Amino acid sequence: MGEDPDSEEFTEGRACPDCAATLFADGTPKYILLTVWGCEACPPWTGPVPNGAFRLTQAEFVPCLWMAVTDGLDIGLIIGNESRLEIIHDGGEGEELFTGNLPGACKDEFESIQDNCWEGWVVVGGTARATWGPSIHF
Repeated sequence: MGEDPDSEEFTEGRACPDCAATLFADGTPKYILLTVWGCEACPPWTGPVPNGAFRLTQAEFVPCLWMAVTDGLDIGLIIGNESRLEIIHDGGEGEELFTGNLPGACKDEFESIQDNCWEGWVVVGGTARATWGPSIHF
């Protein structure tokens, strides 16, 4: 991940105190690029599969939360004491398309806990990585 706060391309957001000493030691980003790959639809699902790159914006009142609503997806990323990523179908019945929980603090990569089609998931598998700073372009 790029973390150079001196770059003109880095937009600093409000400080995320949970990760100030680790991931955000050089400044908390206002924008995060979330890249998701390896997700697969379970038959008969014909809705969106969240593979791709998404621009997330830091929430106004919650400095360790980044969000986006785009392309039928509602994305929420918490990077903090218990990092979590959720991608939900926005436009259906709120189907969960990617859920990644990391009990360890301040993580920036997630594996989906949705691992088989027989437990009611509509999308399974996948990995997601959050990056920020001068290495990303929107």
